[in-house]
Amino acid sequence: MRCCDGTALGHSWPLIIHAPRAHSPLVVVIGDIAFDYTIEVNREYSLDEKVTVTNSLRAVGGTGANSASQVVALGGRSELVSAIGDDPTGVWLLQKAQNAGVGVGSVRQSIGPSTTATIVISGTERTVYVDLGVGGEVSITDWDLLESADLIYVSYAPQVVKDVVARGLGSRLVVGLEQWMVSEELLEACKKSLLVVTNEAGANALDISTQPVIAVTRGALGVELRKFGAVVDFVPAVGVDALDTTGAGDSFAGALCYSLATGETTESALLFAAAAASLSTLSRGAQSGLPSLDEVNTVLAAKHE
Repeated sequence: MRCCDGTALGHSWPLIIHAPRAHSPLVVVIGDIAFDYTIEVNREYSLDEKVTVTNSLRAVGGTGANSASQVVALGGRSELVSAIGDDPTGVWLLQKAQNAGVGVGSVRQSIGPSTTATIVISGTERTVYVDLGVGGEVSITDWDLLESADLIYVSYAPQVVKDVVARGLGSRLVVGLEQWMVSEELLEACKKSLLVVTNEAGANALDISTQPVIAVTRGALGVELRKFGAVVDFVPAVGVDALDTTGAGDSFAGALCYSLATGETTESALLFAAAAASLSTLSRGAQSGLPSLDEVNTVLAAKHE
């Protein structure tokens, strides 16, 4: 891949090792926490509308909770700002997040069902059905928490981006942008953020030439860093035999935010996050395979050799 001036882009994977820190960075994640129900099916043998499930997994998920858990797995601190329902699922989700080491003091309970994601895997096809429930009611009540954060990550909660920017916290804000979130108001606020992270669908839904800094993930290919639409850097993914890509984007976001919170440059943070995301696909489920700092450092050191 080449930059806008024709020069080749890519990395020889420079040595970027994150040493354990006496002061662990604090990343506040604003977004959803969900009950993930993953099913694998084989439609080839289905003769009617009934399809037999060949494998299933029930686990905690949600883009916000997954990213927050990745920060903790790397040795950082994370506080989740989210919403759960007044159902048994909500209580279960809260306990799971606490068990993962995520701070849940800003997770509030609302009347209604908790967020549920049904993930259907059929061969190489993967479809995610999201029943948002009360997950769309995420709001910020503790601004002191955000003021104390080294970095703020907003995912699946576009309604709060404008408020975070208005409080003068844009320089510490990373926005996880999905296609359904795109609006003129949100994109205007994103211009004042540190970084926007999106996938190909999200990038296609907006005029990226208007965004100062945006990282566009390309799945197994890697990630592009663009400034006002022009590609200025490209980070290849780490080649692995992926078992399950569920939550890989969230692992990427969590590792990216952790790295940025430690003071790394955007380019270095993208390399670190790409390695973490690849490692996260080696286990089933969004959170079961979130890599540790040592595991990511080992991969980066090997790529440098």
